[in-house]
Amino acid sequence: MKVLFESRRAETPTLSVIIPYKNASPTILVALESLAIQEAEFAFEVIFADGCSDDDSVELIKKHRLVQKPGVSVSVVTFPPEKSGQMPATNASVKIARAELLLLMQADVKVTDPRALAKLVKCFENPKVIGTLFTMLGAGEDFAKYNFWGQVFNARYEGHRVENHFDTKFNALRKLVFEKIGGYDEVNQALAGGDTDLYQRLKPEGEFAPTDIEGWHLHGLGQEFTFGGCIKKYCRNAEAAGVAVHFNLKQPSVGLLIGIGLQFFLCVMCLLTLVPWTWPWTPLVVFLLGVYWQKDSYVHCRGWRKIYLPFFGVIGLYVFTWYFLSGLILKKTRFQFSNRMGRAAAGGGSELTRPGLKN
Repeated sequence: MKVLFESRRAETPTLSVIIPYKNASPTILVALESLAIQEAEFAFEVIFADGCSDDDSVELIKKHRLVQKPGVSVSVVTFPPEKSGQMPATNASVKIARAELLLLMQADVKVTDPRALAKLVKCFENPKVIGTLFTMLGAGEDFAKYNFWGQVFNARYEGHRVENHFDTKFNALRKLVFEKIGGYDEVNQALAGGDTDLYQRLKPEGEFAPTDIEGWHLHGLGQEFTFGGCIKKYCRNAEAAGVAVHFNLKQPSVGLLIGIGLQFFLCVMCLLTLVPWTWPWTPLVVFLLGVYWQKDSYVHCRGWRKIYLPFFGVIGLYVFTWYFLSGLILKKTRFQFSNRMGRAAAGGGSELTRPGLKN
């Protein structure tokens, strides 16, 4: 581990906020502002776990007003490439966290409630509570800021509310419990997909407190999304889903079993299209599934390029099949992806004169 930046140390913090990221300059200001507006009567620290970024994320952190906020300490640490995945970096950051309570957050989540951190800490006054839940939303008012392919990628989350959610985008935990269960599985799920497994292993340890905190997921905001960039992201997600099957079946629920069943159905249909005697029915089914998969894009996206969506959907299903089965068979995430789904937009992360930044 190498410390890239550390502000003055506040008093012993009540809460340690851990934000793993890589090349997050387009969105990192969102996370910084979400924390800068917090009205907390206690000290907290923010640990940014940098995954060998080659953009200006660190400079953005250094110049943000959060660094000067009273009662807050900010640090940026980086790890060697073999430990720079989201899961290993989070595990390593937990070890250096000074607080007994953790907030696992991501660099593309916006929270506008200034009392969010105070609400999280209050939940742990109940000794039975080991973690918190929140409501996940799509991009909301920021949806219009994405280019066409960015809107296609984010359309599936738009207009949906996922209540009582746990995916470490804005979830607090007791550090002792996180360490007791061994943290993330950084051997099999070092690159992606460890959140569901972590949640399953945490649930027997105690209760999760629901909150009225809302978080907007601004995935890739500030990037010029491309067709190929979206496909790469689906490759990683599909591989992680395949690995997750092994862990989900250890503590199955009706929802998980239905989801796994649908995933296998998609794979079977795509594989059957390779058998000529199933034509034209299996290709037709896959085409219709591809159209259905993009149903939210037809509602929220605008422009003539919507004619691409059925074909994009079909390609996405075949990509899913290949990488889902790869993850299922190999039981490990292997697909390397920088988390860039396109080019940095003009006036993106390198613009240091935006709100919250010191000149």
